[in-house]
Order: sequence, then C-alpha cells, then structure tokens
Amino acid sequence: MNPLSSLRANSIFIRVYLHMLLAMLAVIVLAVGATSFINHVRVEQYREELTSGTFYLLSRGWQNSVKTVGTLG
Repeated sequence: MNPLSSLRANSIFIRVYLHMLLAMLAVIVLAVGATSFINHVRVEQYREELTSGTFYLLSRGWQNSVKTVGTLG
C-alpha cells in the first residue's frame, strides 16, 4: 500500500490545512497592507505638522511686509 494514497487531492485533511494556510496568508497580506497604509498616513501628518509652523511664519512675514509697503506708499 502506497503511503501517499491516503493523502489524495480530495482528502479532508489536505483541504482543511490548505484553507487554513490560505486564510493565514490573506490575514498576513491584509495586516502588512494596513500597516503600510497607516504608516503612510502618519508620515504625511508628521510632514504637515513640521511645515505648518514654517508656513505660518512665512505668511505672517508676508502680511507684515504688505502692511509696511502699504503704509509707505
């Protein structure tokens, strides 16, 4: 008797563990994708926070220069 004959393609053992493997791979792919997306969003928010102060100071400087030019003319 061949030992592989008990593990034929329609064996419930093979089907159950194959589906478990596919489910684990799907969960891993979704987890990696979600983590990557979350990190991308966090990096974008961090960059916006870093530049917001600079842009605020630039806009205030521009407003002050426009006021000064307006009073000189």
